[in-house]
Amino acid sequence: MASKIRRGVADAKTQRVNIRLTTDAYRRLGVHSLMTGVAPGKLVESLIEQHLRDFRVQAVRSASVPSDGRLEIDASVNLAEATAA
Repeated sequence: MASKIRRGVADAKTQRVNIRLTTDAYRRLGVHSLMTGVAPGKLVESLIEQHLRDFRVQAVRSASVPSDGRLEIDASVNLAEATAA
């Protein structure tokens, strides 16, 4: 008998999360989900899209990444000057 092929988490387009909510927040999420007909996960996703901003990481020009994958910063970088700016 052929077995069903299961997709791993890495193959999924969504991620499963485990969060802690107060009893009231969990109740409100459930009631809102039920009344609007929208899955709780979609509601949380919508709230994230509306209220959490995107962060961008800027590349450091003086940093070099050797072939072993570790980040090295040139000696010309002065930590005191960087924190004062």
